[in-house]
Amino acid sequence: MSEYVILGKATVNVKEEKPLLVEAWCEGKKQRIEISEPPDVGGLADRWTPLDLLSASLAACEAVTATIIARKLGIEIDGLKVNVEAEWQLPGAGLRKITVRVSGYRDRGGIEKIWKRVEKICPVLQVLRRAGVEVVTVFE
Repeated sequence: MSEYVILGKATVNVKEEKPLLVEAWCEGKKQRIEISEPPDVGGLADRWTPLDLLSASLAACEAVTATIIARKLGIEIDGLKVNVEAEWQLPGAGLRKITVRVSGYRDRGGIEKIWKRVEKICPVLQVLRRAGVEVVTVFE
């Protein structure tokens, strides 16, 4: 039987309506993030958009997961860089494809071994794949 655990609770507060600006935070965390719409629909150019956060969540989750796995395997991955590009079908909110570019590693065989495990256990990646999003990883 699976056990379910609540790992995070987020709260969002609308600070301004025009331009739209919301503030988000997670319970027990110090940092707050201001989020806006994309500039082409009236948002603030210097703020994160929800789509930026989705891309950053995947990149961060994969990098953290890879680091944990690398430590267990005794493989050094200092300098690892994970870049995420999300292709959206506009208008609408259709996420077509995400390309994950992995660079900055020293050992190609080691990073590929790590990434096979990352792709099995990264929670953010699992959510996207279950939603039917195509996620492609490229090693540079």
